[in-house]
Amino acid sequence: MQKLHARGQFRFRVPTWLLVIVVLATLYPNALPYDEAYRLVVVCIVYPVVVLLAANASPARGIQRKVMAFSGDISFPLYIVHWPLFLWAMSAYSALHVDYHAQTRLYGGISAVGAVTIAWLAFKLYDVPVRRWLTGLRLPAAKRRSRNGVASA
Repeated sequence: MQKLHARGQFRFRVPTWLLVIVVLATLYPNALPYDEAYRLVVVCIVYPVVVLLAANASPARGIQRKVMAFSGDISFPLYIVHWPLFLWAMSAYSALHVDYHAQTRLYGGISAVGAVTIAWLAFKLYDVPVRRWLTGLRLPAAKRRSRNGVASA
């Protein structure tokens, strides 16, 4: 299928909202008695198919576009902060003698909201200013090269 997609012969379109539902459905913890086999199938089959279909999905519009842009903006900061935050939350729950196994959804939801909030703050307060600064460094060099007859990259 990847070769078909690369050559432009794969034209199957799926609505973006359906792909989001499929991904969210795979996140349900302990979905089957054979949880390890379920996770293996999801990671090795379902997610690659979702990525392939998403590459050919119809473009998002309206609120869907804003949600997709937001998730794209925070994806790397979320990747960076989710594991340290998870470890900190587990330590905090243990120190407070909270049985987080009994209330997995509640404490998982609190941790998820915290991770997204911290990722958004990292994007706004660190990522955007650093990108702006790096762009400012690159642009003057590109202008100097174009004046000297060297094509800018």
